[in-house]
Amino acid sequence: MMWLKDAQPAPGSRLSEAALARRFGVSNTAIREFLIGLSRVGFIRKEPQRSWILEGFTEQYALELHEVRRMFECRAIRAIFDIPEDEPFWGKLLRLRQEHIQLRSEIDTRFTEFSELDTRFHRTLNAAAGNRFMDGFQDSISVIFHFHYRWSKKNQVGRNGFAVQEHLEIIDAILRQDQGAATAALERHLETAHQTFIASLQRD
Repeated sequence: MMWLKDAQPAPGSRLSEAALARRFGVSNTAIREFLIGLSRVGFIRKEPQRSWILEGFTEQYALELHEVRRMFECRAIRAIFDIPEDEPFWGKLLRLRQEHIQLRSEIDTRFTEFSELDTRFHRTLNAAAGNRFMDGFQDSISVIFHFHYRWSKKNQVGRNGFAVQEHLEIIDAILRQDQGAATAALERHLETAHQTFIASLQRD
């Protein structure tokens, strides 16, 4: 995914399993399994007996993705407030809070580290629901929102810094046991991410 992001092949480009296997020093089978995973979220498609085709994203795709993401994560937020105080979840959340505070203080030089922290943050929230399908959906979200090969790097520092602050608002509301505030903060955060993604599609 980092290679795709750096190379920025245009939508409609063909990807060869054999060529990718040679580039990364892995087997054709490993490459094929990874590409099949990407195809499940509409990132690429396979032509019968031919190579893989890199697809672009549409506004309709983004709208559908946002709708499902909102349903899953709002369900997870509700489940969090039923977790007993002695469960490991609360320790993980406190550590995530500290990591967010640290990253916020150094965002100018560490802004590229946000994608990994964002993935862990949302995975931690979704895990509270105890639903394996939601956990798998988070993998798709990470691929699309952090490795979208057409992402503009313009204002990346500010964009990531704002997202860090939105995460902290969600975390702090959860720690206060304020379900209404946590849900509202999550919905604001998801809407920000959605609008940013839509803007990138319109720019493309």
